[in-house]
Amino acid sequence: MIVAHTVGGAGGVEIELGLLGLGFIVAAYFFRPSQVGNARTGVVCLIVGIAMLAGAVVVPRLNKAAATSAKVSISEPSDGALVDAGVVPVLVTLDGGELASSPSATKGGHIHLYVDDQLVNMPYTLNLDVRLKPGEHAIKVEYVDLQHLSYDPPVEDTIEVTAR
Repeated sequence: MIVAHTVGGAGGVEIELGLLGLGFIVAAYFFRPSQVGNARTGVVCLIVGIAMLAGAVVVPRLNKAAATSAKVSISEPSDGALVDAGVVPVLVTLDGGELASSPSATKGGHIHLYVDDQLVNMPYTLNLDVRLKPGEHAIKVEYVDLQHLSYDPPVEDTIEVTAR
């Protein structure tokens, strides 16, 4: 997830590649094909820009978080619970892992919170709130490293709840 990273941070190289790639593509537009030299320069800028954008997508997939013995679970609500629609507190338990204190921390990890397979929050706490509409929902938490990479195997837990 490119937007989850910070420029210059541990995983920021893909954002920098993406921005540079876009810059080369924009530069290619300004080299007019009316002059042979400009046309060649424009094509080269376009190719370099596309390559950099491709690199911005590929680089995060090359990185893999190390294995961990950490375990994460959703303590509340319980699997199959009936909850009131609106803001629902979600309590997460993390065993064998370290929760980072902030996005700028140098060690630990954090939680990715999903509702119905949609990422809704990336908190640095184990006491979460999620907004649910009436109906059945899957709530998933995943413990990830500081670069937002999943551990191998993923450290996650999922429950099903019904909001009324």
